[in-house]
Order: sequence, then C-alpha cells, then structure tokens
Amino acid sequence: MKKEDVRPNLTINESHFDEQFPLAPIDDHLIHQTPDPIRVMWSSDPRTYERYWVICHDNAGDLIVVTGGSFYPSLDTAEAYAIVNYRGDHRSVRAFRRLGADRMNLHLGPLKPTIIQGMRLWRFVLEENEWGISYDFLWRDTKRQIYHASTLPTGSGYPRGRQSDITAGFEGFRCG
Repeated sequence: MKKEDVRPNLTINESHFDEQFPLAPIDDHLIHQTPDPIRVMWSSDPRTYERYWVICHDNAGDLIVVTGGSFYPSLDTAEAYAIVNYRGDHRSVRAFRRLGADRMNLHLGPLKPTIIQGMRLWRFVLEENEWGISYDFLWRDTKRQIYHASTLPTGSGYPRGRQSDITAGFEGFRCG
C-alpha cells in the first residue's frame, strides 16, 4: 500500500462495533473527557443529550430556515429536523435513526449537516424529499464563541424537587 492510497475510512461497519461495544473509532482521537469510551455517557439519564440548532432568515422576512439535531446516547437514538417557512408556506421534515458507533455521522435521512471546519464552518443540506423542500447552504461563524460552564448549587447538594434545567455551551454565533 502506498502512502497516497491511505485515506480515512468514514464508513463504519456497525456489526463489527456492536461486538466491541462501547468502543468506537472515535475513541482513537484524543478527545475524551472521562476515562470511559466516547459511547459511554457520564449519565445514564435517558434525557441526557447533545444538540445543535441553526436559525437563518433573509433580510426581507420572506424566508426562515430552522434546522437542528440531537443525539440521545443513553437511548441509542439520533434525530434531526428542518423547518422552512417561505412567505407563509410552512413545511417540516423530521428524521430518526439508531445512533450507533459513528458519533461523527450527523446525517439522518434527507438531512445532511456536515462540519467542514469545527467552530467556524458547517454545510447544511436538505436533499429532495416527499415534503417538497430542499436547501444547501453554508453557515459561517463570524463571532468569537463564549463558553458558559453549567453550574450547580453549592452547599448541601441539589435543591429539593426537580433540579433546574441547566444550559451550558457556546453563544455568540451568527449566520454570516
């Protein structure tokens, strides 16, 4: 095999990794936050998720596109959606699949988001489908992201009753 013949294999044989659960190809990367494999969530709570969403609109107010997706690792489920409203014609597309071993694969049905350059450039594609809407656009971040860590109350532990919903992540994004 020659050096130029070596290319990353972006396709994963699920049956191979099912027998090696919870290991996955992404575990080769130095991205772990805990000693566990990436497929092992820090919480067994089925409500634990990772999510992205983007909202774009034109300056005239004729078009709004909302798209996003979620991974629910404890449920082995992935979902994505697209909502397009053009001059009052409102259409939606939703897709679901088994999450599986390949956490880098954001594609679900006709929805094909792709991270081109992390924290900077994404491509969003909604292929032709039975709902009659499609798009293909680049989303470029033109702002510096600001990270906000989630915080829990200190002292005697969690408050009585349901713990408040906690949001952690980045803000400062803008469609450019």
